[in-house]
Amino acid sequence: MEPHERIRLETITGDVIAYLAPNAETNRSFNNDNETFGLPESGESAVSLDFGSWTGELTVQGFFESSEGLPEAHKTDLETLFGKSPVTAQDQFNRLLDMTVFGDSGPYRLFNEGDDYIAQTQAEVDVADGIYPGVVPTQIRPALNSGETREAYTIQFDVGVEG
Repeated sequence: MEPHERIRLETITGDVIAYLAPNAETNRSFNNDNETFGLPESGESAVSLDFGSWTGELTVQGFFESSEGLPEAHKTDLETLFGKSPVTAQDQFNRLLDMTVFGDSGPYRLFNEGDDYIAQTQAEVDVADGIYPGVVPTQIRPALNSGETREAYTIQFDVGVEG
């Protein structure tokens, strides 16, 4: 797999939305919804109730670059995807917005360095094989200091299956 394909966002049906690698960093967190109560009058230790309600979040931060300065395989894939040459950083950011914010709602498929966020049901999740629930963007932030040939972004995703 080419470096630009290692982190990419797709529709569930396999249409590439954005190649996020090689200029991206991914951070994952898994959060448990539990409650801890102090027992001041009894002098006993606090009580923690674990509801087993875990949620996952991914944050991908990086930048898009104009296809003119990219390695040949990345350049070819982008120009084929967009049907034009060159493909600007702004073109890539606009596609991300068009297909997520203004297009169909998720879930989406995210490939992340060998992990595949695609499962649509709990039965499809297989953490041992790197299969996680699909993702839904919760926030897309462009950077203020983006330039003509680069477009920096941060994308936050919730990770989960439909109920």
